[in-house]
Amino acid sequence: MKKLFFVSVSALFAFSASAQSGKVISAYNAMTSYNNKEGASYLEDAAKNIDIAIQDETTSKATKTWWYRAEIYSLIASDEAVHSKYPKASLEAVRSYKMMQQLNEPKFKDWSDAVEAMKGFTATLFNNGVEAYQAKDYKSAYDFFLGIGDLNEILLAHNSKVTENTLNTAFRNAGLSAESAKDTTAAINAYKRFLAVGPDSLKPAMYQTLVSLNKKRDLAEAKRLTDEGLAKFPDDRDLLIDKVNFFFSEQKQGEAIEFLKKLAAKDPNNESVLYNLAVAYETTGDTVAARQGYEKVLAINSNNFDANLGLGALIFNKANAINKVMNTLSMSAADQKKYETMKVERNALFNQAKPYLEKAKAAKPEDPEVKKALTTIEAISK
Repeated sequence: MKKLFFVSVSALFAFSASAQSGKVISAYNAMTSYNNKEGASYLEDAAKNIDIAIQDETTSKATKTWWYRAEIYSLIASDEAVHSKYPKASLEAVRSYKMMQQLNEPKFKDWSDAVEAMKGFTATLFNNGVEAYQAKDYKSAYDFFLGIGDLNEILLAHNSKVTENTLNTAFRNAGLSAESAKDTTAAINAYKRFLAVGPDSLKPAMYQTLVSLNKKRDLAEAKRLTDEGLAKFPDDRDLLIDKVNFFFSEQKQGEAIEFLKKLAAKDPNNESVLYNLAVAYETTGDTVAARQGYEKVLAINSNNFDANLGLGALIFNKANAINKVMNTLSMSAADQKKYETMKVERNALFNQAKPYLEKAKAAKPEDPEVKKALTTIEAISK
């Protein structure tokens, strides 16, 4: 009778672990053969073996496994003969470096080599990003450029970093790639990562870009970013304009005055800023400041339609208010005397308003508001 032999479960596990460790060794040996100029086929063998090894529960927990994988896929990314078969090789290398950092085994002694390899590998990622963008593969371009930022986070943990210019450009390129792919969420992610590391000289423009991207998708976030940007860069023109526009869109023109004053101080001959400042003053009831504001605009450009209409309407409305009171007076002698006095005041104001309204009409002959005001003046002043 044949004897039956039972292999223990622990022995089976040991055999499996040994087999997968063999895959790691095979991958390393194949990579060594490739580095010794023995042919690109060895690189493909290395990739196949190492990819089997990372599927195993034991070898996938070893930093050394992922270090070899990072090296193998970095080589694939740079080898023209093999790269076409592995178009995302660079991203697989990044994935491997990230796993190395996640595991971060104390006994792993090759971090200094890995750091140098990552620093050099950023050029490959950058070039891959440029190539993908030029091929209109914007999603891949985004991933390649953002991979540089991922490597930088690992490098920072090991007292190193990607060069500042490379990192800043990578994040901006990632954002542009995402915008080209019409992926606003991804673009915002890239630009926010730029804010965390970019130079202060470029941050105001990045805040403005983020505000613009958020206006249609998350207005509250757009406002928050505007406030955050202004807290750091209180005199930035574009952020000030965004702040003013938010107030105007909510019919809170009065709250925009302090920001419009800052803009006017930076650009005292800006007709649009001065006009909106006058409008803001008018909404608060400060007609004196409003009139001065409209007059400043007209001193710069006497044909400005908005300022002529604004000043003409300001004076017209004051005359019209008097006219309404006149219509409530009785036929008593006292009221009639008051009526005549108010009539003189009203007509004088109408005569003040008329030239500005006529200038506005000359600029826009069919504007209904201007035509109505001038018709009223002609009718009442007869």
